[in-house]
Amino acid sequence: MSSNKYIDSLIGLSFIFVIFPVIPMSLRIGFLGGEFSAKASFYTLFICLVYSVWLKRHSLLQYHLYWKELLYITLLGFSIAVSLVHGLINFPYYDLVPGTNYMNHKLEAIIQLIFNESVSEYTLSVIHFCFRVLKNSLTQLIFTFGFSYLIFYWYKNRSETILKIVSKGSLISASLVVIFGVIELFYFGKQQWALSLLTYIRPIVHAIEINNTWWPPLFWPELQFRSLFPEPSFLGIYTVITIPFIWSIIFTSKNKKLVGLSFIILLLLEMITLLANSRTATVFLIIDYILLVFALCIQFRNKKFIINTVLVTLIGLLAFVGNIVYTSNVFYVQDASTKSINTTSTTSKNISTQQVANEITSYGENNIKSLSKKGGRSNNQRYGVMKADLDIFKENPLLGIGQGLRTPYVLNHLDEDTLNGTEVKMWIENIKNKGLINISIPMLGEYTSRLSETGIMSFVLFMAPILLLLFRLLKYIIQNSKDTFVIFFTIAYIECLLTGIGTTLNELYYFWILLGFGYALVYVKNSCNNKVDEISEY
Repeated sequence: MSSNKYIDSLIGLSFIFVIFPVIPMSLRIGFLGGEFSAKASFYTLFICLVYSVWLKRHSLLQYHLYWKELLYITLLGFSIAVSLVHGLINFPYYDLVPGTNYMNHKLEAIIQLIFNESVSEYTLSVIHFCFRVLKNSLTQLIFTFGFSYLIFYWYKNRSETILKIVSKGSLISASLVVIFGVIELFYFGKQQWALSLLTYIRPIVHAIEINNTWWPPLFWPELQFRSLFPEPSFLGIYTVITIPFIWSIIFTSKNKKLVGLSFIILLLLEMITLLANSRTATVFLIIDYILLVFALCIQFRNKKFIINTVLVTLIGLLAFVGNIVYTSNVFYVQDASTKSINTTSTTSKNISTQQVANEITSYGENNIKSLSKKGGRSNNQRYGVMKADLDIFKENPLLGIGQGLRTPYVLNHLDEDTLNGTEVKMWIENIKNKGLINISIPMLGEYTSRLSETGIMSFVLFMAPILLLLFRLLKYIIQNSKDTFVIFFTIAYIECLLTGIGTTLNELYYFWILLGFGYALVYVKNSCNNKVDEISEY
């Protein structure tokens, strides 16, 4: 097997493995990847990196590398390092680092060996903390932009292979998500076999109750589907990025069986995602279809594109109807069993119709309108944390406070209403007990968090290649409007960027794979004017 085949297999697995973003603790190699060790895609990408270095081991210095890209990564790394060193020097919260039960015998032994004297637990914890945030900043750069560069390097002249990996990978991963989602359909329908199967499989596909906290639970407390993912919003993020790739197969494939399978997967995937009752999923799913309308405007002379647009839109409407009918039925059965009433067939029909009407109204209120309300569901802490991040940025606009140091700053900038939230109280309690060395507040917005941590200089450097790729993709589409795959790739890329508003771009690893693929696509098309081949048969 050629080296390209090995790389294609590894990258293909990485693309599929985005559905496993929080693998069990027993499967992780923490020292290798830090926070990224939770993601299955990390390991295949890391193997790809090692294999690439091994292949070029005799000619690394002579081999043609893209020094502009490497220079950019170095410059960004230097900027983040300066920000972090400045942040560590001025960090006023070292007393919160150790928590109540800090112990690190390995570090203690190393320091005693080097300096021939023992140190306090507090000093140990501070040294450990500083080294950890420095290491995490370095590894995060390597495992994000570094991996994207690696993907670009391998596919810069093989755009047709990108299409195959994305298409096959999307179908395989979506099929797995759908199969697990169908099991959940039976679970919420009170089927005992589904309960037993989920109880057995869930601890295998993702971690349960990390660090003795509630997240991720074995079973979600409400009627919210999550399939293979640790929480419903992850399912939503995955779906809205994957759907454009399934559309691409439907719009371009000449294999009728493949198109038929793609329609079925699309229907079930959208229905399961709507059943997640995730505002992220619902709003971004609507944006998917809005972007499809823009694509239709570009392809308005393409009769096949128009027909397929109508068909996938009907599939979306059918998925919504299926979601409402299923939810209404589940709630009706639960209500009937609770009240233990015997109803006539006529009464049952009336109740069912009313339930469906109520469910449509309720779904819109809970998953669309509630997004703009501060008190709606998790909005209180999300908007509170985002506002705190922006306030921190205003106070430290140039260098920020340092990557990985924002947790105590955020807590000190939260308003009283947010501090009284249940989840925020849990964060505070965990930090007191386990210390900053083990607990941190999640990034509830990539862009606001980065502004607060790294300041405007590093933020501009971080965003420059991301927005440059978007500009190049849009420019290419305007000049080559018939390239359907690039149109749908761009829709998926835009959705990736939008998810960064409310969460981190590292959530599923999807973004960094697409960033590498995207630059490979525009590199080939802009320099060689190659066209991406349409899908025929696999």
